[in-house]
Amino acid sequence: MRKMKFFIFIFTLFFLFACQKSGGRLKIIGTWGGSELETFKKVCGAAGVEIDFETTRDLDAILTTRLKANNLPDMAILPNPSKMKELIKAGTLRELNYIDRNELGKNYSKLWIDMGSYGGKLFGIYIKAANKSLIWYNPEEFKKNGWLVPSNWDELISLTKK
Repeated sequence: MRKMKFFIFIFTLFFLFACQKSGGRLKIIGTWGGSELETFKKVCGAAGVEIDFETTRDLDAILTTRLKANNLPDMAILPNPSKMKELIKAGTLRELNYIDRNELGKNYSKLWIDMGSYGGKLFGIYIKAANKSLIWYNPEEFKKNGWLVPSNWDELISLTKK
């Protein structure tokens, strides 16, 4: 239940932003699809936020093109912090100065707030994180060469040097 309250809190903030727009619908772009997108839409609906969600597998290219055409969505679900910082440096993102950081701190640790900040200003709010796709390996190649799968950093470095 706490998780749902957390999502409703975040989407209430988004709703306040959406209400400032004509039409009251929030245009969002991201890479989500399937059950992940359906869950996101349900949470938005529960918070009273109307959205138009555009799914793309080439978010960087779409955002770059739309930036040049001055046709950006209201929000983008960015896949990583480096993309957020790139867009901030380009002057594309607006500071979320309407959000009370003390109130936000009741639901987020300082670390999470800092990840969404740049230059001491808040530009993004993380709604989920995943630690995946860091290291891939080919089991057939490992077997062929007699390599053991590393179980710690030192073993990984040692294998890399081979």
